[in-house]
Amino acid sequence: MSDEQKQKMRMHYQKTFVDYDPREGFSDLIKDCINSDPQQKRIQKSSRITLKDTQIGQLSNNITFVSKAVMRLTKLHQFYMGNSPFTAENICEAWENENSEYAQQYKTEDLKWDNLKELTDVEVYNCPNLTKLPTFLKELPEMQLINVACNKGISGEQLKKDWTTLADAPVGEKIQIIYIGYNNLKTFPAETSLQKMKKLGMLECLYNQLEGKLPAFGSEIKLASLNLAYNQITEIPANFCGFTEQVENLSFAHNKLKYIPNIFDAKSVSVMSAIDFSNNEIGSVDGKNFDPLDPTPFKGINVSSINLSNNQISKFPKELFSTGSPLSSINLMGNMLTEIPKNSLKDENENFKNTYLLTSIDLRFNKLTKLSDDFRATTLPYLVGIDLSYNSFSKFPTQPLNSSTLKGFGIRNQRDAQGNRTGVNVPALTHLARTSKVPVIAAGGVATLDDVKALYPLSVSANLEGAISGRAIYEGTLDLREAMSWIAAQER
Repeated sequence: MSDEQKQKMRMHYQKTFVDYDPREGFSDLIKDCINSDPQQKRIQKSSRITLKDTQIGQLSNNITFVSKAVMRLTKLHQFYMGNSPFTAENICEAWENENSEYAQQYKTEDLKWDNLKELTDVEVYNCPNLTKLPTFLKELPEMQLINVACNKGISGEQLKKDWTTLADAPVGEKIQIIYIGYNNLKTFPAETSLQKMKKLGMLECLYNQLEGKLPAFGSEIKLASLNLAYNQITEIPANFCGFTEQVENLSFAHNKLKYIPNIFDAKSVSVMSAIDFSNNEIGSVDGKNFDPLDPTPFKGINVSSINLSNNQISKFPKELFSTGSPLSSINLMGNMLTEIPKNSLKDENENFKNTYLLTSIDLRFNKLTKLSDDFRATTLPYLVGIDLSYNSFSKFPTQPLNSSTLKGFGIRNQRDAQGNRTGVNVPALTHLARTSKVPVIAAGGVATLDDVKALYPLSVSANLEGAISGRAIYEGTLDLREAMSWIAAQER
Protein backbone atom coordinates (compact mmCIF):
# COMPACT_ATOMS: atom_id res chain seq x y z
CA MET A 1 0.00 0.00 0.00
CA SER A 2 1.40 3.36 -1.01
CA ASP A 3 1.75 6.28 1.40
CA GLU A 4 -0.87 8.12 -0.66
CA GLN A 5 -3.42 5.29 -0.24
CA LYS A 6 -2.69 5.06 3.47
CA GLN A 7 -3.11 8.81 3.90
CA LYS A 8 -6.44 8.67 2.06
CA MET A 9 -7.71 6.03 4.51
CA ARG A 10 -6.53 8.04 7.48
CA MET A 11 -8.17 11.21 6.18
CA HIS A 12 -11.47 9.39 5.67
CA TYR A 13 -11.38 8.22 9.29
CA GLN A 14 -10.44 11.68 10.46
CA LYS A 15 -13.26 13.40 8.57
CA THR A 16 -15.85 10.82 9.68
CA PHE A 17 -14.97 10.40 13.34
CA VAL A 18 -12.72 13.28 14.35
CA ASP A 19 -13.08 16.52 12.42
CA TYR A 20 -15.49 19.28 13.30
CA ASP A 21 -15.66 23.02 12.72
CA PRO A 22 -15.77 25.10 15.94
CA ARG A 23 -17.58 27.80 13.95
CA GLU A 24 -20.71 25.64 14.01
CA GLY A 25 -21.51 27.38 17.31
CA PHE A 26 -22.12 30.75 15.64
CA SER A 27 -25.68 31.94 15.17
CA ASP A 28 -27.41 31.01 11.92
CA LEU A 29 -27.20 34.65 10.88
CA ILE A 30 -23.42 34.74 11.32
CA LYS A 31 -22.96 31.36 9.63
CA ASP A 32 -24.93 32.57 6.61
CA CYS A 33 -22.73 35.65 6.42
CA ILE A 34 -19.54 33.61 6.59
CA ASN A 35 -20.74 31.10 4.00
CA SER A 36 -21.75 33.87 1.60
CA ASP A 37 -18.34 35.54 1.84
CA PRO A 38 -16.05 34.14 -0.89
CA GLN A 39 -13.02 35.26 1.09
CA GLN A 40 -13.81 32.87 3.97
CA LYS A 41 -13.76 29.11 4.25
CA ARG A 42 -17.31 27.73 4.31
CA ILE A 43 -18.61 26.20 7.53
CA GLN A 44 -19.22 22.54 6.85
CA LYS A 45 -21.69 20.78 9.11
CA SER A 46 -19.85 18.09 11.01
CA SER A 47 -20.58 14.48 10.09
CA ARG A 48 -18.69 13.29 13.12
CA ILE A 49 -20.03 10.15 14.76
CA THR A 50 -20.68 10.71 18.47
CA LEU A 51 -22.00 8.83 21.45
CA LYS A 52 -25.48 9.85 20.32
CA ASP A 53 -25.01 7.89 17.11
CA THR A 54 -23.66 4.61 18.43
CA GLN A 55 -23.95 2.49 21.53
CA ILE A 56 -20.52 2.14 23.03
CA GLY A 57 -20.16 -1.43 24.20
CA GLN A 58 -22.40 -2.84 21.48
CA LEU A 59 -20.44 -5.53 19.66
CA SER A 60 -20.48 -6.28 15.95
CA ASN A 61 -19.03 -9.79 16.28
CA ASN A 62 -18.26 -12.46 18.84
CA ILE A 63 -14.57 -13.04 18.12
CA THR A 64 -12.78 -13.74 21.38
CA PHE A 65 -9.36 -14.90 20.21
CA VAL A 66 -6.68 -13.72 17.78
CA SER A 67 -3.88 -16.20 17.10
CA LYS A 68 -0.21 -15.24 17.37
CA ALA A 69 0.00 -16.41 13.76
CA VAL A 70 -0.54 -12.73 12.91
CA MET A 71 3.21 -12.39 13.42
CA ARG A 72 3.72 -14.33 10.18
CA LEU A 73 2.07 -11.50 8.18
CA THR A 74 5.22 -9.56 7.44
CA LYS A 75 3.51 -7.52 4.69
CA LEU A 76 0.66 -6.35 6.94
CA HIS A 77 -0.02 -2.59 6.78
CA GLN A 78 -3.12 -2.17 8.95
CA PHE A 79 -4.41 -4.32 11.79
CA TYR A 80 -7.92 -3.36 12.92
CA MET A 81 -9.74 -5.05 15.80
CA GLY A 82 -12.95 -3.54 17.12
CA ASN A 83 -16.34 -4.09 18.68
CA SER A 84 -15.28 -7.51 19.98
CA PRO A 85 -15.20 -9.22 23.40
CA PHE A 86 -11.41 -9.65 23.45
CA THR A 87 -9.29 -9.69 26.54
CA ALA A 88 -5.70 -8.51 26.25
CA GLU A 89 -4.48 -12.05 26.99
CA ASN A 90 -6.39 -13.39 23.99
CA ILE A 91 -4.86 -11.06 21.39
CA CYS A 92 -1.79 -12.50 19.66
CA GLU A 93 -0.40 -14.14 22.80
CA ALA A 94 -0.74 -17.82 21.85
CA TRP A 95 -1.90 -20.40 19.32
CA GLU A 96 -5.57 -21.21 19.47
CA ASN A 97 -4.58 -24.86 19.72
CA GLU A 98 -0.94 -25.54 20.59
CA ASN A 99 -1.24 -29.13 19.39
CA SER A 100 -2.84 -28.40 16.04
CA GLU A 101 -1.06 -29.28 12.83
CA TYR A 102 -0.90 -25.58 11.96
CA ALA A 103 0.74 -24.63 15.23
CA GLN A 104 3.23 -27.48 15.02
CA GLN A 105 4.15 -26.53 11.46
CA TYR A 106 5.24 -23.04 12.44
CA LYS A 107 6.39 -23.79 15.96
CA THR A 108 10.04 -23.54 14.99
CA GLU A 109 9.67 -20.29 13.08
CA ASP A 110 11.27 -17.18 14.53
CA LEU A 111 8.01 -15.34 15.09
CA LYS A 112 8.46 -11.87 16.47
CA TRP A 113 6.76 -8.51 16.05
CA ASP A 114 9.99 -6.91 14.93
CA ASN A 115 9.49 -8.63 11.56
CA LEU A 116 6.33 -6.58 10.87
CA LYS A 117 8.14 -3.51 9.64
CA GLU A 118 5.29 -2.40 7.35
CA LEU A 119 2.59 -2.47 10.04
CA THR A 120 1.91 1.21 10.81
CA ASP A 121 -1.80 1.48 11.72
CA VAL A 122 -3.32 -0.46 14.62
CA GLU A 123 -6.85 -0.18 15.98
CA VAL A 124 -8.18 -1.81 19.15
CA TYR A 125 -11.50 0.03 19.34
CA ASN A 126 -14.50 -0.52 21.61
CA CYS A 127 -13.52 -3.81 23.20
CA PRO A 128 -15.37 -3.68 26.52
CA ASN A 129 -13.68 -6.74 28.04
CA LEU A 130 -10.22 -5.21 27.82
CA THR A 131 -8.74 -4.30 31.20
CA LYS A 132 -5.42 -3.27 29.67
CA LEU A 133 -3.95 -2.73 26.22
CA PRO A 134 -2.39 -5.72 24.41
CA THR A 135 1.32 -6.06 25.19
CA PHE A 136 2.34 -6.55 21.56
CA LEU A 137 1.71 -2.88 20.80
CA LYS A 138 4.96 -1.78 22.41
CA GLU A 139 6.90 -4.36 20.38
CA LEU A 140 5.84 -3.09 16.95
CA PRO A 141 8.84 -1.48 15.28
CA GLU A 142 7.13 1.04 12.97
CA MET A 143 3.68 1.83 14.39
CA GLN A 144 2.58 5.36 13.45
CA LEU A 145 -1.14 5.35 14.28
CA ILE A 146 -2.87 3.79 17.27
CA ASN A 147 -6.60 3.93 17.94
CA VAL A 148 -7.60 2.69 21.40
CA ALA A 149 -10.75 4.79 21.80
CA CYS A 150 -13.87 3.61 23.61
CA ASN A 151 -12.33 0.96 25.86
CA LYS A 152 -14.31 1.67 28.99
CA GLY A 153 -13.16 -1.51 30.74
CA ILE A 154 -9.66 -0.11 31.18
CA SER A 155 -9.20 1.97 34.31
CA GLY A 156 -7.75 5.44 34.05
CA GLU A 157 -4.62 4.47 35.95
CA GLN A 158 -4.04 1.39 33.78
CA LEU A 159 -4.52 3.39 30.58
CA LYS A 160 -1.99 5.95 31.78
CA LYS A 161 0.43 3.09 32.54
CA ASP A 162 -0.09 1.57 29.09
CA TRP A 163 0.43 4.93 27.39
CA THR A 164 3.61 5.44 29.41
CA THR A 165 4.87 2.00 28.33
CA LEU A 166 4.27 2.88 24.68
CA ALA A 167 5.97 6.26 25.02
CA ASP A 168 9.04 4.75 26.70
CA ALA A 169 9.34 1.89 24.18
CA PRO A 170 11.38 2.31 20.97
CA VAL A 171 8.13 2.70 19.02
CA GLY A 172 7.25 5.74 21.15
CA GLU A 173 9.29 8.09 18.98
CA LYS A 174 7.61 6.70 15.83
CA ILE A 175 3.97 7.27 16.83
CA GLN A 176 2.34 10.16 14.96
CA ILE A 177 -1.38 9.76 15.69
CA ILE A 178 -3.17 8.75 18.91
CA TYR A 179 -6.93 8.31 19.24
CA ILE A 180 -7.69 7.71 22.90
CA GLY A 181 -11.08 9.37 23.33
CA TYR A 182 -14.11 8.09 25.23
CA ASN A 183 -12.07 6.41 27.96
CA ASN A 184 -11.37 6.76 31.68
CA LEU A 185 -8.03 8.56 31.48
CA LYS A 186 -7.54 10.93 34.42
CA THR A 187 -3.93 12.02 33.91
CA PHE A 188 -1.35 12.05 31.13
CA PRO A 189 1.96 10.22 31.45
CA ALA A 190 4.80 12.19 33.07
CA GLU A 191 6.61 14.83 31.03
CA THR A 192 9.70 12.62 30.78
CA SER A 193 7.67 10.05 28.84
CA LEU A 194 5.63 12.49 26.75
CA GLN A 195 8.74 14.24 25.50
CA LYS A 196 9.95 10.99 23.93
CA MET A 197 7.05 11.06 21.45
CA LYS A 198 9.01 13.24 19.07
CA LYS A 199 6.83 12.71 15.99
CA LEU A 200 3.39 12.99 17.60
CA GLY A 201 1.25 15.25 15.42
CA MET A 202 -2.35 14.36 16.24
CA LEU A 203 -3.89 13.66 19.63
CA GLU A 204 -7.59 13.11 20.17
CA CYS A 205 -8.42 12.73 23.84
CA LEU A 206 -11.98 13.99 24.18
CA TYR A 207 -14.55 12.55 26.59
CA ASN A 208 -12.11 11.34 29.22
CA GLN A 209 -11.67 12.33 32.86
CA LEU A 210 -8.54 14.44 32.57
CA GLU A 211 -8.34 16.81 35.50
CA GLY A 212 -6.10 19.48 36.95
CA LYS A 213 -2.95 20.75 35.27
CA LEU A 214 -1.66 18.79 32.27
CA PRO A 215 2.02 17.83 32.01
CA ALA A 216 3.97 19.21 29.07
CA PHE A 217 5.10 17.58 25.86
CA GLY A 218 7.46 20.49 25.34
CA SER A 219 7.41 23.04 22.54
CA GLU A 220 9.73 20.89 20.37
CA ILE A 221 6.87 18.40 19.85
CA LYS A 222 4.65 20.06 17.27
CA LEU A 223 1.03 18.99 16.98
CA ALA A 224 -1.12 19.49 13.91
CA SER A 225 -4.39 18.49 15.58
CA LEU A 226 -5.42 18.47 19.23
CA ASN A 227 -8.79 17.72 20.82
CA LEU A 228 -9.08 17.76 24.61
CA ALA A 229 -12.79 18.57 24.77
CA TYR A 230 -15.13 17.23 27.45
CA ASN A 231 -12.68 16.76 30.29
CA GLN A 232 -12.04 18.47 33.63
CA ILE A 233 -8.80 20.28 32.76
CA THR A 234 -8.07 23.38 34.84
CA GLU A 235 -4.65 24.41 33.52
CA ILE A 236 -2.48 23.96 30.44
CA PRO A 237 1.22 24.83 30.91
CA ALA A 238 2.93 27.39 28.69
CA ASN A 239 5.28 24.72 27.28
CA PHE A 240 2.50 22.20 26.69
CA CYS A 241 3.38 21.72 23.03
CA GLY A 242 4.29 23.44 19.78
CA PHE A 243 2.21 23.58 16.63
CA THR A 244 3.05 22.81 13.02
CA GLU A 245 2.33 24.95 9.98
CA GLN A 246 -0.42 22.46 9.04
CA VAL A 247 -2.48 22.89 12.21
CA GLU A 248 -6.18 23.49 11.57
CA ASN A 249 -8.60 23.12 14.49
CA LEU A 250 -7.87 22.86 18.20
CA SER A 251 -10.48 22.16 20.85
CA PHE A 252 -10.31 22.78 24.58
CA ALA A 253 -14.10 23.03 24.87
CA HIS A 254 -16.10 21.77 27.85
CA ASN A 255 -13.35 21.87 30.46
CA LYS A 256 -12.73 23.99 33.58
CA LEU A 257 -10.16 26.44 32.25
CA LYS A 258 -10.26 29.81 33.96
CA TYR A 259 -8.11 31.62 31.39
CA ILE A 260 -6.76 31.14 27.89
CA PRO A 261 -3.40 29.35 28.15
CA ASN A 262 -0.46 31.35 26.89
CA ILE A 263 0.70 28.58 24.54
CA PHE A 264 0.22 30.50 21.29
CA ASP A 265 1.81 33.45 19.55
CA ALA A 266 0.15 35.84 17.12
CA LYS A 267 3.49 36.13 15.32
CA SER A 268 4.00 32.38 14.85
CA VAL A 269 4.07 30.65 11.47
CA SER A 270 1.23 28.38 12.57
CA VAL A 271 -1.85 30.03 11.09
CA MET A 272 -4.71 28.07 12.58
CA SER A 273 -8.22 27.89 11.22
CA ALA A 274 -10.19 27.74 14.48
CA ILE A 275 -9.73 27.28 18.22
CA ASP A 276 -12.54 26.28 20.55
CA PHE A 277 -12.51 27.45 24.19
CA SER A 278 -16.27 27.32 24.60
CA ASN A 279 -18.00 26.06 27.73
CA ASN A 280 -15.20 26.68 30.20
CA GLU A 281 -14.89 29.03 33.20
CA ILE A 282 -12.81 31.74 31.53
CA GLY A 283 -13.45 34.98 33.39
CA SER A 284 -12.64 38.63 33.04
CA VAL A 285 -9.42 39.78 31.44
CA ASP A 286 -7.15 42.04 33.43
CA GLY A 287 -3.74 43.40 32.62
CA LYS A 288 -1.64 42.11 29.80
CA ASN A 289 -2.47 38.46 30.17
CA PHE A 290 -5.50 36.27 30.39
CA ASP A 291 -3.82 34.64 33.38
CA PRO A 292 -3.33 37.28 36.10
CA LEU A 293 -0.90 34.97 37.95
CA ASP A 294 1.42 34.62 34.95
CA PRO A 295 3.75 37.63 34.49
CA THR A 296 4.52 36.62 30.90
CA PRO A 297 2.79 39.04 28.51
CA PHE A 298 -0.02 37.45 26.53
CA LYS A 299 1.36 36.69 23.06
CA GLY A 300 -1.92 36.47 21.19
CA ILE A 301 -3.07 33.68 18.90
CA ASN A 302 -2.39 33.27 15.19
CA VAL A 303 -5.88 32.02 14.41
CA SER A 304 -8.67 33.00 12.06
CA SER A 305 -11.63 32.09 14.29
CA ILE A 306 -12.00 31.70 18.05
CA ASN A 307 -14.94 30.38 20.04
CA LEU A 308 -15.19 31.80 23.57
CA SER A 309 -18.92 31.18 24.00
CA ASN A 310 -20.52 30.12 27.27
CA ASN A 311 -17.81 31.34 29.61
CA GLN A 312 -17.74 33.98 32.35
CA ILE A 313 -16.09 36.81 30.42
CA SER A 314 -17.20 40.18 31.76
CA LYS A 315 -14.57 42.31 30.02
CA PHE A 316 -14.13 42.34 26.26
CA PRO A 317 -10.93 40.38 25.35
CA LYS A 318 -9.07 43.39 24.01
CA GLU A 319 -5.78 41.51 24.33
CA LEU A 320 -6.61 39.34 21.36
CA PHE A 321 -6.66 42.39 19.12
CA SER A 322 -3.89 44.42 20.74
CA THR A 323 -1.45 41.54 20.19
CA GLY A 324 -2.28 41.41 16.48
CA SER A 325 -4.21 38.13 16.48
CA PRO A 326 -5.56 37.90 12.89
CA LEU A 327 -9.17 37.09 13.80
CA SER A 328 -11.82 37.06 11.13
CA SER A 329 -14.57 35.82 13.48
CA ILE A 330 -15.09 35.71 17.23
CA ASN A 331 -17.89 34.03 19.19
CA LEU A 332 -18.59 35.62 22.57
CA MET A 333 -22.13 34.30 22.97
CA GLY A 334 -23.35 33.48 26.46
CA ASN A 335 -20.92 35.53 28.53
CA MET A 336 -21.32 38.38 31.03
CA LEU A 337 -20.48 41.41 28.90
CA THR A 338 -22.33 44.58 29.86
CA GLU A 339 -20.33 46.95 27.68
CA ILE A 340 -17.59 47.07 25.09
CA PRO A 341 -15.50 50.10 25.99
CA LYS A 342 -14.00 52.54 23.54
CA ASN A 343 -10.64 51.44 22.14
CA SER A 344 -11.37 47.73 22.58
CA LEU A 345 -10.61 47.14 18.91
CA LYS A 346 -8.15 49.98 18.42
CA ASP A 347 -5.82 52.17 20.41
CA GLU A 348 -6.14 55.92 20.78
CA ASN A 349 -4.11 56.66 17.68
CA GLU A 350 -4.98 53.94 15.17
CA ASN A 351 -6.41 50.49 14.75
CA PHE A 352 -4.57 47.52 16.16
CA LYS A 353 -2.52 45.77 13.51
CA ASN A 354 -5.03 43.14 12.35
CA THR A 355 -8.38 44.38 13.64
CA TYR A 356 -9.46 45.20 10.08
CA LEU A 357 -9.59 41.45 9.34
CA LEU A 358 -12.58 40.95 11.68
CA THR A 359 -15.71 40.20 9.67
CA SER A 360 -18.07 38.29 12.00
CA ILE A 361 -18.99 38.85 15.66
CA ASP A 362 -21.46 36.82 17.70
CA LEU A 363 -22.46 38.64 20.90
CA ARG A 364 -25.78 36.93 21.66
CA PHE A 365 -26.91 36.24 25.21
CA ASN A 366 -24.90 38.89 27.00
CA LYS A 367 -26.14 42.00 28.82
CA LEU A 368 -24.93 44.68 26.45
CA THR A 369 -26.71 48.02 26.50
CA LYS A 370 -24.63 49.89 23.92
CA LEU A 371 -21.78 49.60 21.42
CA SER A 372 -18.67 51.75 21.24
CA ASP A 373 -17.60 53.68 18.16
CA ASP A 374 -15.06 50.92 17.52
CA PHE A 375 -17.78 49.12 15.56
CA ARG A 376 -17.79 51.63 12.70
CA ALA A 377 -16.48 50.97 9.21
CA THR A 378 -13.35 52.99 9.93
CA THR A 379 -12.27 50.22 12.34
CA LEU A 380 -14.09 47.24 10.81
CA PRO A 381 -14.11 47.96 7.07
CA TYR A 382 -15.02 44.38 6.09
CA LEU A 383 -17.69 43.60 8.69
CA VAL A 384 -20.26 41.22 7.15
CA GLY A 385 -22.18 39.94 10.17
CA ILE A 386 -22.89 40.95 13.76
CA ASP A 387 -25.49 39.37 16.04
CA LEU A 388 -26.54 41.35 19.12
CA SER A 389 -29.69 39.37 19.86
CA TYR A 390 -30.68 38.53 23.43
CA ASN A 391 -29.01 41.52 25.04
CA SER A 392 -30.37 44.63 26.82
CA PHE A 393 -30.30 47.37 24.17
CA SER A 394 -32.96 50.04 24.68
CA LYS A 395 -31.62 52.16 21.82
CA PHE A 396 -30.74 50.86 18.40
CA PRO A 397 -26.92 50.59 17.97
CA THR A 398 -26.30 52.49 14.75
CA GLN A 399 -22.51 52.19 14.67
CA PRO A 400 -22.29 49.24 12.20
CA LEU A 401 -24.77 50.80 9.75
CA ASN A 402 -22.08 52.66 7.82
CA SER A 403 -20.42 49.37 6.86
CA SER A 404 -21.02 48.82 3.14
CA THR A 405 -20.11 45.12 3.44
CA LEU A 406 -22.68 44.27 6.15
CA LYS A 407 -24.92 41.35 5.16
CA GLY A 408 -26.45 40.34 8.50
CA PHE A 409 -27.43 42.37 11.58
CA GLY A 410 -29.26 40.56 14.40
CA ILE A 411 -30.83 42.47 17.28
CA ARG A 412 -33.93 40.49 18.18
CA ASN A 413 -35.26 39.59 21.63
CA GLN A 414 -33.81 42.36 23.77
CA ARG A 415 -34.45 42.10 27.52
CA ASP A 416 -34.31 44.44 30.45
CA ALA A 417 -32.25 43.85 33.61
CA GLN A 418 -34.98 41.57 34.97
CA GLY A 419 -35.04 39.48 31.81
CA ASN A 420 -38.33 40.87 30.52
CA ARG A 421 -38.88 41.68 26.85
CA THR A 422 -38.41 45.36 26.13
CA GLY A 423 -41.00 45.58 23.34
CA VAL A 424 -40.64 47.04 19.87
CA ASN A 425 -38.23 49.93 19.57
CA VAL A 426 -40.15 51.83 16.91
CA PRO A 427 -37.76 54.82 16.63
CA ALA A 428 -34.78 52.52 16.14
CA LEU A 429 -36.59 50.40 13.58
CA THR A 430 -37.74 53.53 11.78
CA HIS A 431 -34.17 54.74 11.51
CA LEU A 432 -32.97 51.35 10.31
CA ALA A 433 -35.79 50.83 7.79
CA ARG A 434 -35.21 54.25 6.26
CA THR A 435 -31.43 54.03 6.02
CA SER A 436 -30.85 50.37 5.25
CA LYS A 437 -30.19 49.31 1.68
CA VAL A 438 -31.53 45.82 2.36
CA PRO A 439 -35.03 44.75 3.50
CA VAL A 440 -35.56 44.92 7.27
CA ILE A 441 -37.48 42.41 9.37
CA ALA A 442 -38.59 43.30 12.90
CA ALA A 443 -37.75 40.40 15.21
CA GLY A 444 -38.26 40.44 18.95
CA GLY A 445 -40.71 42.40 21.02
CA VAL A 446 -43.66 42.07 18.62
CA ALA A 447 -46.05 40.96 21.35
CA THR A 448 -49.40 42.70 20.83
CA LEU A 449 -51.70 44.03 18.15
CA ASP A 450 -50.60 47.53 19.14
CA ASP A 451 -47.02 46.57 18.20
CA VAL A 452 -48.23 45.45 14.78
CA LYS A 453 -50.16 48.71 14.31
CA ALA A 454 -47.06 50.74 15.27
CA LEU A 455 -44.88 48.89 12.77
CA TYR A 456 -47.27 48.79 9.83
CA PRO A 457 -46.58 52.33 8.53
CA LEU A 458 -42.90 51.40 8.06
CA SER A 459 -43.93 48.74 5.55
CA VAL A 460 -45.48 51.51 3.45
CA SER A 461 -43.12 54.43 3.88
CA ALA A 462 -39.82 52.63 4.57
CA ASN A 463 -37.98 49.37 3.95
CA LEU A 464 -39.72 47.16 6.50
CA GLU A 465 -40.53 43.85 4.84
CA GLY A 466 -42.09 41.94 7.74
CA ALA A 467 -42.08 41.03 11.41
CA ILE A 468 -41.38 37.87 13.39
CA SER A 469 -43.30 36.85 16.49
CA GLY A 470 -43.28 33.48 18.16
CA ARG A 471 -43.58 33.43 21.91
CA ALA A 472 -46.32 36.08 21.97
CA ILE A 473 -48.54 33.86 19.82
CA TYR A 474 -48.37 30.78 21.99
CA GLU A 475 -48.55 32.88 25.17
CA GLY A 476 -51.73 34.46 23.83
CA THR A 477 -50.74 38.13 23.90
CA LEU A 478 -50.95 38.32 20.11
CA ASP A 479 -53.83 36.81 18.10
CA LEU A 480 -52.35 36.06 14.67
CA ARG A 481 -55.74 35.90 12.95
CA GLU A 482 -56.74 39.25 14.43
CA ALA A 483 -53.43 40.81 13.37
CA MET A 484 -53.72 39.53 9.80
CA SER A 485 -57.31 40.77 9.56
CA TRP A 486 -56.24 44.23 10.70
CA ILE A 487 -53.42 44.34 8.12
CA ALA A 488 -55.78 43.19 5.38
CA ALA A 489 -58.23 45.95 6.29
CA GLN A 490 -55.50 48.56 5.85
CA GLU A 491 -54.63 47.34 2.38
CA ARG A 492 -58.15 47.40 0.92
